[in-house]
Amino acid sequence: MIEIIVKKRNSDIEEIARAVKLSLCDFGDVKKFILSNHELLDDKTHFIVDDIDTLKELFNSGRGLVYGIKIGEKLIAVQAMDYNREDYLKFKKVFSWLGKKDEVMEIGWAMVTPEYQGNKLTHILMGMLERDAHEETGSRFVATTAHPHNISSLFVYLKNGYLGYKIKEHYDNIRMFLLKDIRRSITLEISETSWCDCMDIDSCRKKLDEELICCNVEKIGEQIRLVFTSKE
Repeated sequence: MIEIIVKKRNSDIEEIARAVKLSLCDFGDVKKFILSNHELLDDKTHFIVDDIDTLKELFNSGRGLVYGIKIGEKLIAVQAMDYNREDYLKFKKVFSWLGKKDEVMEIGWAMVTPEYQGNKLTHILMGMLERDAHEETGSRFVATTAHPHNISSLFVYLKNGYLGYKIKEHYDNIRMFLLKDIRRSITLEISETSWCDCMDIDSCRKKLDEELICCNVEKIGEQIRLVFTSKE
């Protein structure tokens, strides 16, 4: 458990929150938290909840980790890491250069209640999950997916060392596949870049198919750009 100082949006009042590992008895509260906040999303295709009951399996020892941030007993943020040895095969097909012994964990189910967004709570949970999951499994690769229009999620992952490698159908919707080697520095040596508008999915997909990787998100005026560079 770690303590965090947080503030509500448009408030200067500081509150003490706790980042904690959640257990099976918390599943009901986690499910309710995710579903209620999902209803507040502008575009619900950015966050799929049809399979939310599978999240319950991650509370089992050796299957995954679920962490949350609480003020008192009130959840304000959740994120999970999935160790599923069957699911990681779908990532091995995307990240085809990985070795046969390289297992891939999946991070996801990130949700922060709107009034506490802006406190970098996802960054905190992500760091805790990566560290503890690596200690438990020895796995060094963590994958995730995000809709190419979900700029807030892409920003968080790209700023935390994840790189986008492919855009394809996943969860019956379009998704960018991202991967991180948690043993390496999040600093990427970039010599030359190109970009495309994040709304132009076909152009973004083409750049990834040309063996470029998505390494950043930037805002130029009113335009949101995805930035691409060559693979290392």
